[in-house]
Amino acid sequence: MFSSPPDAFYVYIQCHKCGEKLKVRINTLSEVSQSDKGAYFVQKEAMGTQCFCRMPFRLELDRFRNIKNKEITGGKFITEKEYRSDNKE
Repeated sequence: MFSSPPDAFYVYIQCHKCGEKLKVRINTLSEVSQSDKGAYFVQKEAMGTQCFCRMPFRLELDRFRNIKNKEITGGKFITEKEYRSDNKE
């Protein structure tokens, strides 16, 4: 099993339309932005291969890059365990 490199982490999402589960890599060096108020965030869009439904999401992070808040449209966040229950890696 592979772990996340120190400059990245993964989020797991599931499409509301078809149920496809996705593992999305977040590169903390190139995909994390800082707002005018000093908060860190990621805005990204995921799309699977079954129904091609776009799932835009936003993560709000603390200064240690831990997720404080998350929002998604067209899907839901799931745990790594839920993702692995159907996907054999």
